[in-house]
Formats: sequence, structure tokens, C-alpha cells
Amino acid sequence: MKLEKKKNLEEYVQIIKDDLEKAWKISKELISKTNKKLRIKLKNKNKKFVEFERNQLVLLKGRGDKLMKTKDKSINPKLSNRNIGPFEIVEINEDKNAIIQITPSKTQAFHFNDLILYEGKLRPFPEGYFTPSINEIIKIVIPEERGPFKGEKILPCRKKKK
Repeated sequence: MKLEKKKNLEEYVQIIKDDLEKAWKISKELISKTNKKLRIKLKNKNKKFVEFERNQLVLLKGRGDKLMKTKDKSINPKLSNRNIGPFEIVEINEDKNAIIQITPSKTQAFHFNDLILYEGKLRPFPEGYFTPSINEIIKIVIPEERGPFKGEKILPCRKKKK
């Protein structure tokens, strides 16, 4: 009687052991298939890399250490533009750096990861104008004071005390 119980117990343990091995094998295969699918999906998702060319217009990403120092802290970031530009690519290095024309006299090198392709209509250097550097002081002509013309009436300020 004890021998039969021992054999039944050993058979039962062997059956459970076999079932567990099958379950582990099936789960391993499913996990590896899922991982392969996710890897392929991730590779395809990150293939938005754009090859930049000379004379192409780009925007600078507004995130990162390079531009954080130059941003005005008093302006709410929700109200400011995320990207700066457009700028024109003057030259491309073999190190995946694009040299960008910031002003007519100043160029700066940026890595391709810091650039976004610009597809808008605005040109950065229309005749007589240019896109200024973030820290550059721009001299402008102050218009001449304009007086009232004949028949024009200047309205008084309500806040001034009489």
C-alpha cells in the first residue's frame, strides 16, 4: 500500500514538473516574441532622422543647456516659442554638426539633434533685415517726433490731474 502511494506521489510530482516546464517554455517564447516586436516598433519610431543640407532652413530646439542661459526668466515658458528661428545652414561638418548663420556676421555650430527642419514661408535674411542673435544688441533708428497735423486734435489723458 505504501509503495503504491509513493509511486502515485512520484508520478504526480513528475506530471506537475513537466507541466511547469511546458508553461515556462511557452511564456519564454511569448516574452521573446513580444520583445522582438517592441524592438522593431521602437526602431521604426525613432527613424524620423532628417538629413540636413546646405542652404536649408532649420529651427533651433528651445530645450537644452545652450539656450537655457539666454532665455528671459521673466516670461512664462508657456507663452514663449519652443523653438527659435528660422536659420539657414551655411555648412555641414563630418561630425553631424551644422553651421548656422545666426546673423549676417555671426555663425554657430549645432548638432543635428538640436535642429528641426523648418517648412514655413519666412526667410531669415530678407533684404535689409536679419534674425538677431539672442544676446545681440540691435541698433535701431528712433523715429522723429511727430506733431499734430492741421485739423488733428490731441485728446487729453484722463489720468492726469487737472
